[in-house]
Order: sequence, then structure tokens, then C-alpha cells
Amino acid sequence: MPDEKDTTFAELFSANPLPAESSALETNARPAPSVRSGYYTEISDFKRLAKPPASYHDPSTKKADLERLKKGSTQHSIDLHGYTKKEAVQQVANHIGKCQSRAVRYFLVIFGQGKTTGKPAVLKPEICSYLIAHPEVLAYHKAKPQHGGSGAAYVLIKT
Repeated sequence: MPDEKDTTFAELFSANPLPAESSALETNARPAPSVRSGYYTEISDFKRLAKPPASYHDPSTKKADLERLKKGSTQHSIDLHGYTKKEAVQQVANHIGKCQSRAVRYFLVIFGQGKTTGKPAVLKPEICSYLIAHPEVLAYHKAKPQHGGSGAAYVLIKT
């Protein structure tokens, strides 16, 4: 049987401890985002529509999925009130990636109607244009009144 003396890991394997001011997490590079979660987050040159349609769907979208979307099926939601256009697009891009990693196909995006300021909605054209341009989005449809009406949309994404 080996020595009864307690030895540390560092003594056994001649390991040197890290300096006090650094940690293993700080020395590792930041992990790269997955293709899905990072897709289109850096791109700001998608075609912006002044008046986006109330609904959109990719031709490959199944009819049953569209019917479920129009009925207001949601599994998650994201509220964009208080964000700038750029921040809102980033939030939606991140939310799409999170939903895909959790196998969530339907979510509600709330962008607001713009009625409180007396100005037209600012985020709606930006977000709807982004959703149309995003390759992982199969469809979106204007939300029912109880979910935000024209200030929100149900979104169907690929999984």
C-alpha cells in the first residue's frame, strides 16, 4: 500500500496551479455560435419592406403547419418593446436559434403597434422583413387580438 501521507494532485503529477488573477474560463476562447443561432445576426442588408404583408409563407411550407400557425399555436414568445431596430433583429435571431435548439417550431413575436407614440409602428416592418429574409423561417402570420393583433405575429421555423 502506498504512503499514508496525504498528497495533493499537484504533488502527484507535478502540476502548477494557475495564477490567482486568471481562470480557465478566461483563458479559453469564446465558443463560436452555431450556424443556426448565429445566422443572419450580422447581416443588416436584407430587403426592408415599408408595409410588410400580414402573413408570409415559404412555398415549401406544409398546409397543416400553416393552419396550426393561423390558429395561434405558440410554444414560446418574445417581446421586443423597448428595443431599437438593430437590437430587436438581434433578439429575434437569438430567439430563433434558442427555439431550434429546443425543437420549438412555433413562437409569438410581439413588436408593438406604435399607437402610444402616435407614430406608425417602427419595429413591425423591420422584424417582418427580417423574418421573410431569414432562411430558417417558414412562415409568419398576424396574431389574434388576444395575443397582440397587428402588433404581434406567430412565427413558424424549421427544426
